[in-house]
Amino acid sequence: MSDQDLKKTVKAMKSLQEVHEASPAKALAFLVKAGIATKTGKLAKPYKQIA
Repeated sequence: MSDQDLKKTVKAMKSLQEVHEASPAKALAFLVKAGIATKTGKLAKPYKQIA
């Protein structure tokens, strides 16, 4: 990855972070789409801590 590609990627990640920090609904939608959380806001099975 070139320096220019890295800068572009970091800029895109910061933009995405700002959007999701500003809207809890968008943050939850992102986590659901990624398979990390359920629609109710709980962790998906693969991410639950085993007691």
